[in-house]
Amino acid sequence: MRNMSKHWGEEFVYEPGKTVPDVVRVIIPGTTEEIPTNAFRHHRAMQEAVLKEGVIEIGENAFIRCEALKHVDLPSTLVRIGKCAFGGTSLRELNLPENITELGPYSFARCVHLREVIFPNGIRSVKDGAFKCCKLLENVVLPFTMNTIRHHAFAHCNSLKMVQLTGSVQIILREAFHQCNSLEHISVPCKSLVITWKDGHENFDLVRDSFPPPAWGEKKLVITSECFSSICLTDMSNIETAITEIIGVEIMPFETSWPCYEWDEKCQRICAMLNPHKKQCKNQIASLLELGLWKANMKKTDDEADSRVRAEHRPNHGVEMIQENVLSFLHFL
Repeated sequence: MRNMSKHWGEEFVYEPGKTVPDVVRVIIPGTTEEIPTNAFRHHRAMQEAVLKEGVIEIGENAFIRCEALKHVDLPSTLVRIGKCAFGGTSLRELNLPENITELGPYSFARCVHLREVIFPNGIRSVKDGAFKCCKLLENVVLPFTMNTIRHHAFAHCNSLKMVQLTGSVQIILREAFHQCNSLEHISVPCKSLVITWKDGHENFDLVRDSFPPPAWGEKKLVITSECFSSICLTDMSNIETAITEIIGVEIMPFETSWPCYEWDEKCQRICAMLNPHKKQCKNQIASLLELGLWKANMKKTDDEADSRVRAEHRPNHGVEMIQENVLSFLHFL
């Protein structure tokens, strides 16, 4: 039997239990639903890994310290990436599949060449240290399904200049962006309520467009909703009280081990509490926009035209279409 480890240029099709040679390209077939822990650890020659459809989970340390690994194809069937799975690799870009829901702690830590990450909708949490020390990472756009940015998630990402939230409810834990010296603000799509905790005290702020990342020792809860643009002060005070009751005292210590499912449930309750305000806001804006369109059309109508003709030209449709775009519209108000 020949020594495969000498043939670095060869492609290797992985089978669980078999010794993995030092090859440049590895293919993991879909019959391997879970890549085992430490499966390719310290394989320094590997430059590319192709995971076929059917792979569901990547185990802990699966590709850790594969220092030459520059490219990985992830299948649409992938759901979980384990702790430290790609730590210390040379990945340059990362396109996460639509079905993925979990990135383990330090899963891409010290990927020093990583410049871009595309997060799909569906991911609820960026775990502790997931992208720590990705020193070339510049921009991050987080999906509306993202609920939690945990401790040191993007710490020491020295080139990180832009973090954009796209909506919903997010808790940003202490030191999530620690030593991100190029990051001056976090962007939001419309007016948002930002609750900041530090030294046992909480502070409520309504912000437009952006807010500063958490300072040392701070936690921030960011609630992005179009309803904050039109809500009255009395209702806002009631909303702040309701949010405080929903999140409870658990958010004050907020240990690393705090169960994600508990926070998911709290997010759902906050969203449900805001839904009537969102619906009212959308109806108000849609009515105003429709009235504006109607008045614009009336300017084109002959002043002596029959009132019945005027009524026929009044735009009775389009409210639903307008409502769907209220969030984008309010961003420019």
